[in-house]
Amino acid sequence: SKLTMPTLIIVGEFDPIAPQEYQAKLFTRIGTGHKQWVNVPGGDHAAHLEAPRAYFLDELTTFLRGAVP
Repeated sequence: SKLTMPTLIIVGEFDPIAPQEYQAKLFTRIGTGHKQWVNVPGGDHAAHLEAPRAYFLDELTTFLRGAVP
């Protein structure tokens, strides 16, 4: 709840290290009004380095455009 800056949570669909239920709990506790949750289809723990990279970059770009004051 102390986190008040724009926050982007990116989780791979098949992440064995950071399960989605933990990420969801974190996401609900973030205190900022500008937050976004992205589930990378087919992604693992390093989803941004894997095959769905274009998807990741599109989501990141969209988030950053919305975070600009």
